Amino acid sequence: MPDDKVKRRLTTVLCADVYGYSRLMEADEAGTLEALRRSRAAIARLSSAMTAAS
Repeated sequence: MPDDKVKRRLTTVLCADVYGYSRLMEADEAGTLEALRRSRAAIARLSSAMTAAS
């Protein structure tokens, strides 16, 4: 086993909560879902940029 090479990599896990989600959905379901979509897209872009930089 000492000759075996192990490839390792760092991983980050993001867990997010939407403050007031039920209230937001009740007030404007379509707008809330669109805001969540935009937020997820921004997080994905930032994550990709960080991955590319490493």
